[in-house]
Amino acid sequence: MAIRLTSQDREAIGLAGTPAEISKGIAQYTQAQRRLDAQVETLTKKYPKQWVAMDSGTFICRRRSLPQLIQACEQQGMEPSRLAIRYLDPKPQTIIL
Repeated sequence: MAIRLTSQDREAIGLAGTPAEISKGIAQYTQAQRRLDAQVETLTKKYPKQWVAMDSGTFICRRRSLPQLIQACEQQGMEPSRLAIRYLDPKPQTIIL
């Protein structure tokens, strides 16, 4: 059975990239998130109540608000959707499910 793609379908696929590009992006994001997770305690002590962004292991920037952080990342030529971003809360709430 053949699947017919509309021009909109083809455009969306093109924006996402090839399967290899998508896989590489997921791997880079996963690496960035793991490194951020490993450093969150240290970063929280250093930058409490701030937002931080990391790419695949490199600390990019910090700001007091998420919109400011996104703007700073974009000004550095970084795509925020490809970064690990976290708010550093020195007193996180525990949720019991």
